[in-house]
Amino acid sequence: MNDENRIPTPEQSPKPALDDRANSGAYTKKVSGFKKFLFFFTGDKQGITHYKDPVSAYQARPKMWLVNLVAFLLFLGLLVYMCYHTKITHAFDTPVNWANVREHVHDFFTPDWSHFWGYGDWEYTEGVFHNLLTTLGITVVGTLIGFILAIPFGLFASHRLFGRWAYISEILLITIRTFPELLLALFFVNLTGLTWVTAILCLSIHSIGMVGKLFSDQLDESDLLGLEAMDAQGANGLQRIHLAVVPEVTPAFLSVGLYRFDINLRTATMIGLVLNDSAGIGYVILLDMAKNNYHCLGADTLGIIILIILVDLFSSWLRKKLV
Repeated sequence: MNDENRIPTPEQSPKPALDDRANSGAYTKKVSGFKKFLFFFTGDKQGITHYKDPVSAYQARPKMWLVNLVAFLLFLGLLVYMCYHTKITHAFDTPVNWANVREHVHDFFTPDWSHFWGYGDWEYTEGVFHNLLTTLGITVVGTLIGFILAIPFGLFASHRLFGRWAYISEILLITIRTFPELLLALFFVNLTGLTWVTAILCLSIHSIGMVGKLFSDQLDESDLLGLEAMDAQGANGLQRIHLAVVPEVTPAFLSVGLYRFDINLRTATMIGLVLNDSAGIGYVILLDMAKNNYHCLGADTLGIIILIILVDLFSSWLRKKLV
């Protein structure tokens, strides 16, 4: 074939070398120097950078190990500063009396059963068993009141049901959760005194804030497919909640209530440290610790462990039945 009749072919440019391809990243838009510096560590999440081949894209991957290293060093420096500021090293200035430690541990693991059941040198009302029942009763009543009152607060805090109006109830729930139970106990002591009523108020009010928040989250995350059907039938707001919302979220609500009951049982023990003998086992623990009576303290701890295990097993069994 003559050269004149040969079909012209486009000139093939030689493939760039590996070093050239490594530097072939280009910005499709004008990018400031600060963004380029930021892309070096975190990568381009806006799609501004263009690479000609996978090799150049891989070699320009974010240097997250540098970010993690800097974060770790900052955390380590902050930890060292806090230890120095709190003078935590002074805690080791006093030598440990290991003989007393062994004696206390031995006494702790040999509980006083007369103190546990409330007989012999102890009155029944001073025993661990009676005070555990008091703590359990306070927990049941406080959780039940908080659970019932949290239902309307949780419904009104659902943005899916009430839109922008839900912010009112949501802010109120946040305000309630701001105050811990012990701080609420100190507030209510001036109103109701050192009684079990104060403990119930603390548990119920704080439960409203926590359970109401979980209720609203359950409502916003549920499918609630029945709402569309109720809207198509022309149902009003109360009918929509009663027929479409309540049947679907009831198992989740009850599960949240049981979970909160487990938390309140532990909280009721701490409230007893503030409300004296009218709030259950917490005050008994405080007295035994003040007297260094480790036989009785072991009985107190054993009673709390048994009660929490039994309640947790019952709650788990009931939660499975509900779900």
